[in-house]
Amino acid sequence: MVATGGANITEFIHNAYHYAEGLTRFESRIPVLPEAADGLKQVAQDRLHWLDSMFGPGPYLCGDRFTVADIWLYVWLDFGAAVNQPFDRSLPNIGPWFERIAARPSAELSRKLLAA
Repeated sequence: MVATGGANITEFIHNAYHYAEGLTRFESRIPVLPEAADGLKQVAQDRLHWLDSMFGPGPYLCGDRFTVADIWLYVWLDFGAAVNQPFDRSLPNIGPWFERIAARPSAELSRKLLAA
């Protein structure tokens, strides 16, 4: 259940970006609702709090296994932070989880490639 919770968060980050920070990029190509952006951002934060409460004892979303669910949620939370949609890093489970994923060599390499 926790693994699929990420999609319940990232969809709202994605749509809020279209309707707010990315509005000028998307308004001529897709229907956008700027008035919905704040609500979508709040839903993403609410669901992230829910996911934090569901987080199990393992270091990853699926317990002891690092999976695509970890990659997916990490990428979207990192993107959100870059486009003025930061998450509460003081969440007791998601905050440390994010830092663990960010410390992985693949995440470090990805950030270097994007910065180049």
